[in-house]
Amino acid sequence: TPFSGYNKMGAEVTYNLKGNTLRTTVKVTTPLANIPTVIVALRHDGFIKDFTTVLSADYMNKKVEFTTRFNLGSTVFGSIKLTTPYTNMEQFVVGFNHEGTLASFKTEANVETPFRGYERMSAEYTHSTTASGFTCYGRFESTIPNFQSTQLTLNHDMPADNAMISNIALDTSFPGYKRFSVDVN
Repeated sequence: TPFSGYNKMGAEVTYNLKGNTLRTTVKVTTPLANIPTVIVALRHDGFIKDFTTVLSADYMNKKVEFTTRFNLGSTVFGSIKLTTPYTNMEQFVVGFNHEGTLASFKTEANVETPFRGYERMSAEYTHSTTASGFTCYGRFESTIPNFQSTQLTLNHDMPADNAMISNIALDTSFPGYKRFSVDVN
């Protein structure tokens, strides 16, 4: 560069594409004493229906990494993960999973954070159909203070005699409100 003291800068780029794998790296050398080198790397393995992608940045002996995974098979799966070297910001993870058919399936989601009291949250929903009715179940659990668990269950049946039988139940972790339920016959 034409700037005094900043004449020792450089960049090196690598690129490799082989089959369904892409790897690329950018390495920048700077005259700055506290950040002499920065390396950014990208790796992608797979195709649109099944892949993993990792983007990372290395500087000052620290690494930040962002990872995504996705699979669109008989079970649909996806996740996003961010890892940092910073105190109280070490790792964030979001993931989901879905499997089954329209008549019977299960879906789950999970979140992890480094924040105290909010470290884990998860949700689940299941649905199953029978010849005369269906059952649904939902659950939310977390480390959030005063909101550790909530569950909802719905059963509905219409047997051959044209009667209707339904039950809804809500279970919570709230003191004094542990269970609510309604039965209809």
